[in-house]
Amino acid sequence: MSFKERFNKEFGPRMLVLLIIAILMSAILIWRLYYVQMLDRGEYTEEMKKQIIRPVRIPPVRGRIEASKGEILANNEPSFSLDFYLPEYRRPGVSKYWTAAENVTVFVKEIETMIHHKAKLRTSTIEKALRRREKDLGISLQKKAKDKAAYEKQQQENELLRRNKVEKILVFDSVLPGLVDQVKNISLPESLVWEDNQLFCFLNKIPVEEGLGSYSRTAQFLIQELDALCLAMGRSHDIKPDDVVRHLYRKPALPFRGLTDLSLKERSVLAGRKTKRYQVVMTPKRVYQNNLAFSHITGYTGRREPSTHDDIDEYFYFTPELWGRTGLEYAYDQVLAGKGGKELLYVNRTGFAVDQVKSLEGTESLIPAKHGENLRLTIDAEAQKIAYDLMKDKRGSMVVMDIYTGAILAMVSTPSFDLSRIREVDYYRQTVSDDPSLAWVQLARPMHNRAVQAAYMPGSIIKPLVAGLALERGLIDEESVYDCDGAYHLGSRSRIRCANRWGHGKINVTKALEVSCNPFFIDLAVRLGMEDLVGFYQRVGFGTMPIFEEGVHKRLSYESKGTLADVEIHNRVGELAYLGIGQGKIEISPVQACAFVAAIANGGKLIKPYIVDEVWDSREEVLLSKHKNYFRGDLNLSKKTMDLITQGMYDVIHGSNASAKTAKTQEGITLAGKTGTAQVPYYEKNEAGKTKLGPDGKAIRKIQKNCWFASFGPYESPRYATIVLVEDGESGGTSAAPVVRKFFDTWSQTKPNSSN
Repeated sequence: MSFKERFNKEFGPRMLVLLIIAILMSAILIWRLYYVQMLDRGEYTEEMKKQIIRPVRIPPVRGRIEASKGEILANNEPSFSLDFYLPEYRRPGVSKYWTAAENVTVFVKEIETMIHHKAKLRTSTIEKALRRREKDLGISLQKKAKDKAAYEKQQQENELLRRNKVEKILVFDSVLPGLVDQVKNISLPESLVWEDNQLFCFLNKIPVEEGLGSYSRTAQFLIQELDALCLAMGRSHDIKPDDVVRHLYRKPALPFRGLTDLSLKERSVLAGRKTKRYQVVMTPKRVYQNNLAFSHITGYTGRREPSTHDDIDEYFYFTPELWGRTGLEYAYDQVLAGKGGKELLYVNRTGFAVDQVKSLEGTESLIPAKHGENLRLTIDAEAQKIAYDLMKDKRGSMVVMDIYTGAILAMVSTPSFDLSRIREVDYYRQTVSDDPSLAWVQLARPMHNRAVQAAYMPGSIIKPLVAGLALERGLIDEESVYDCDGAYHLGSRSRIRCANRWGHGKINVTKALEVSCNPFFIDLAVRLGMEDLVGFYQRVGFGTMPIFEEGVHKRLSYESKGTLADVEIHNRVGELAYLGIGQGKIEISPVQACAFVAAIANGGKLIKPYIVDEVWDSREEVLLSKHKNYFRGDLNLSKKTMDLITQGMYDVIHGSNASAKTAKTQEGITLAGKTGTAQVPYYEKNEAGKTKLGPDGKAIRKIQKNCWFASFGPYESPRYATIVLVEDGESGGTSAAPVVRKFFDTWSQTKPNSSN
């Protein structure tokens, strides 16, 4: 059998099969190409469009914050800014030679204007000369040295060549001597030198550094225009080229904001300039009313970083948005902020926006932003202003509360800070900085909301609670008498003195409250025991967050729970004795104190203080939520016990030995209350912040008195509970009680019925 016949017999069928397979695969490939290019091209076109489309977040407008009668506390007002459209400023990158040449021609153009002569030198001329010179001198960067030694040798040779071959180019020729004298006072770079009536450019003296990339050049061009606009408007700016470059890297599709808060005069200057490069735009600006009185309540906002957005994956670019930093702006940020919108933009390969997307199948090209909702507070604006005016020269806090609902009518912390200036860097630094020569208890801390963030030993204002628990446990009754000799003896060597050094003699519970007898209440605390007393304090609300806001996950200004003794750790007679008079291992905030005073005034109901009453939609047409009164427990004290406590508190102001006669109002409501003075030890510091030492070499220890006055009124038909705390005062009756009297005397004049 011949080779041909043998080949056909063995391989012929296989070749036929392979040929058929090849034909089929070719047919499939041709059909697929036809399908993709002709039948399915619409789908691929849409996919291609999506690759050049960028979703941009549209910032919403924040909701308002209002006082109880609708007074605006935080709102938005129009603010005008100058936005630059970056595609109009695009510049290509340039070499180091061009950059060096441009630096020289800046001065050349200035001289041209002054002497009215046309220069024989352009940027391109210098650039070419610099390139040629470096190539001629053998110092082209294309040929780099292999090691450090070779590099240093090359540098020495290049420097020698520069000295031996000095080149200069003529800039101006035949300039009149008078004109030369006129411009010689201009500070010229080293590379430009006058020789008689000619100006020469020395190439060897032009510093050649790194060139500028396209982003740097774009930023440089934009800054030059911004400088010119600011000169025309008579204002300055603090924009740096790096700010523009950073914007180009992160969000080139969005305009760059160059100036904010443009005045009417500045806008009029810009209005006469027709250009596509920049535009005046209106944006909402957060403003606050009565900046000092309400600053701790409303808080303030700041610019939000895109990385903090929950929906960051939905957008490619973010425009700057405000978010709450402190106070209600922080606690209710999600409610006030609203919901961002979405805009679709076509971008080119470099990321610059080229057009808006008008329509895209399956996707909305423009989703408007949803405005934030409005908050209506429980705060009485008049009461807040009066309270602030009375406290503004003190370090401390004042809280006024409705005893039946828990609504906070006034909540002041002093010293305060100015919301209108808080975004000023210097003012902010000054506000948050502390004097190192002062101890912690002496610091002003204006940003610290003392009403809810601070915790203090309550002192004697806690004694009505101790008396109530002892009465309810049957340890004493209204006729029980205690003989005060001026001190309570913890042992043979330890004793706690009474405020009256010689003692009060035989007194009952109401008299003990009136004169604030320490030994009387220490005796009750010791007899009650640590577990019973601390358990009662816990039921009252000590050691828990004070302000309750339904549906809010963030606490108001980082509230303090305070501190309370641990029964297992602090179960000692000395600790227990001090707990009975509000000192030692117990600290509460002014709001916590006001809540327990409200419970005493309303018959024993423990309420949850709150500050936001209603939430409305942005147009205030729909009430979205209304706060419901929430009671969190009961003091579980009988009416007889409550009557004895309130009678004692009435005598604190109106009794024959009253410790707070200064709280007796003239035109306001009749009050019942309790003074308190807690002693806080601290060590003096020097200017360097180190502890001061006395002549004996020991640290100088001092005592600061934190003065309280807790009250409620009207006594006959209670409605308000009030707390005043004054740091570093004299006593509760001297420093705090007069504030309450003045408050109600003034506030009653603003109300239609002085008894309410």
